[in-house]
Amino acid sequence: MTAPPTLTIDTASPVPPYEQIRAQLAQLIQHQVLAPGDRLPPVRQLAGDLGLAVGTVARAYRELELSGQVRSRRGGAPPSPPRRRRARPPNGHIC
Repeated sequence: MTAPPTLTIDTASPVPPYEQIRAQLAQLIQHQVLAPGDRLPPVRQLAGDLGLAVGTVARAYRELELSGQVRSRRGGAPPSPPRRRRARPPNGHIC
């Protein structure tokens, strides 16, 4: 079993913390380190782990959702990368 990816915040960077989180998660999704269906850490947990305000992490998640990189499940479940749909063959049957 591999360790979960680690996110880091550079407090000396001019890039806002929410954007650092968004960019790191987007890169993990793009490189398929985070697979469709994987759950991201709950907002409060990640905020506590990084020493940030809950709203900062929530904004990063919201930005990822707006860009279509993650989808959230209503009811408090953390967001996850969207599932990829399989293409249907011309006759309409799924392989």
